[in-house]
This record gives sequence, C-alpha cells and structure tokens, in this order.
Amino acid sequence: MSEPNSGFVDFKTIKRSISMLQILEHYGLMQSLKRNGDSLSGPCPLHGGQTQGQFKVSISKNCWHCFGKCKAGGNVLDFVSQKENIGIREAAIFLKERFDLSTVPASKLNKHTEDNNDERPQKQQDTEDPVNTADDPKINKPLGFNLKYLDPDHPYFAERGLSQETVMTFGLGYCKKGILTGRIAIPIHNVNGELVAYTGRWPGEPPDGKDKYKFPEGFSKSLEIFNIQRTVNESSDEPLVVVQSIFACMNIWQTGFRRIVALMGNILSENQSTLLLQAVSPQGRIILMFNEDESAQQGCHNALRRLSPACYVKLIKFSPEFLSQKKFAELLK
Repeated sequence: MSEPNSGFVDFKTIKRSISMLQILEHYGLMQSLKRNGDSLSGPCPLHGGQTQGQFKVSISKNCWHCFGKCKAGGNVLDFVSQKENIGIREAAIFLKERFDLSTVPASKLNKHTEDNNDERPQKQQDTEDPVNTADDPKINKPLGFNLKYLDPDHPYFAERGLSQETVMTFGLGYCKKGILTGRIAIPIHNVNGELVAYTGRWPGEPPDGKDKYKFPEGFSKSLEIFNIQRTVNESSDEPLVVVQSIFACMNIWQTGFRRIVALMGNILSENQSTLLLQAVSPQGRIILMFNEDESAQQGCHNALRRLSPACYVKLIKFSPEFLSQKKFAELLK
C-alpha cells in the first residue's frame, strides 16, 4: 500500500462506488462464502474463523457484520480498515487507488448494488436483511407524547447511586402504567433536544424471558447518542467522554463532569461518529471509556478506527459506574 497522501478523500463517494462483492473478490474471499438471495455468509475472513454463518454480508445495503470473535461490522471502509489494520482514511486512500475511482462516471457508481436494490421489493429490504446495519440512513421521528405515571422515588435509583437531582434532570421514573409497565422509563433525545424514544430498564436482573432493556419497535439506537443534546451546549475545551451504558453516563454526570455521552451499546455507527465529531472542535479530544470485557474492548477499538483520523482519541479501560469526582478526574489526566 502506498503512503497516505494529504489530498481530499470523499468517503461517501467511495462507499457508493465500491461494493462488498468487489472487495471480497479483490481479496479472493468469494469462494469461502455462500450466497442466499441478497446475503452472503460463511466463516469470518478477518479473524480466521471456522464457523459457518458467523460472517454475513448484505449485498443491497453494502454492509457486513461478524457475529463471532470480531463482533465488528460496517461498510467497505470498515472492512478494509480491519483487513489491512489501518485507519479509515488510509482505507479510503487504499480503495481510491486500487479501484481508480477518478475514472468512474457518477452515473456508474456502485451499479451492482443499485441493480440489486431494484430487483428486490422494498419490504424485503427492510425486514429480511440478515445484517443489522449500524448505518441505516432513516431518522427516529420525534414523539408526540410524554409518558405519565412515572415514579421518581423508586428504590432502584438509590441502588444505582443516582441522586434525586439526577433522576429529575434526566426525567427518569418507574413506569406504573403503559407500554413500559414495571420498568424504569428513560427518555432519549436527539441532538436537537427532541424526544425520540423511551427505553425501559428492568430494575435489577430481569426474569427469564425478559430483556434488561426494552426499546420501542422501529427505533434505531445507532442514530442517536444518549445525552448528546446537553453536551453540545457545554464548553468544547473539555474532552468529550463516551461510555457504553446510560447509567454509566448518568453516574459520571453526577461527578460534575458534563461532557459525557453514552452509545447505548458497544458498536459506534457512522451516524454516531458524525454526531461525536460535530460535538468536538477540530482540535477537540474524545475519550472512550469502555468496560474491560472482550466485546466492549473490541467495540472500543472499532470506535478508535472511526474517530482517530479526525481528532485526538484516548482509550480508558475501566468500568465507569460509581465513580467519585476525584477518581474520575484522575482517569482524565
């Protein structure tokens, strides 16, 4: 691979121009994958997996995901970044040179993927894609209601170390009646401060058959970042700290540090990357404070690959809940 240059790299054009089929053919990987309609599946070619079905590709959506050791996924840039062990910008330059995009007419960009979209009914694209892509371009529409019958005095808040002030600030409450009955209702806002969803957290360990968190049908977590609407109003002189869980975010908020957000999961999507980079200045700093388990750290390093070409990123291995103000300040140094 040639050395990265300082020229402009259009990520969107590259993603539109090159299909995952071309990438897989470039690396000689097609023979190890099986096709079933719109999808490809097989052992993961990134970590040398042996299990059939752990690696899946959606041809029409031009994305991939590993359900095995990698726990990673994304678009063509993410695949090359992982395969070559390079940053996203370097991956873009790599593809730009290998596929000579300067000679491709705009009308021909990613024709193969467009043809597949035309052949497939829209309903199937929405419901049958085996890859839960983190880069779906839809939006979460603002809600036209607020939940009622929420109890802000439930003992679970004290168990999680949340003060009454924090409970009121974030609009939390135990849901006595309605769609989240029996759960802690947590409002989620978009970057503009519009309420787009409530998630329900079971207070404690959930019984068999129930998930710890319940999100509304049709809501896409990958399009939002918890607490982003508050952080954009804070001074960008402070680093932006990114954690995984909502409760970790609120616990750090209680230490007095206000530039704190949560991904609501391990995987940073392209949409979330954009929101984070918009929230920091060109000389800004992002600190990824993920848990120490393997899946969390894989997600952390995937986030590093996405963000580091655009700003300074620091990684901290630590479970960020129940931090004192002093301990948190020490971690940021």
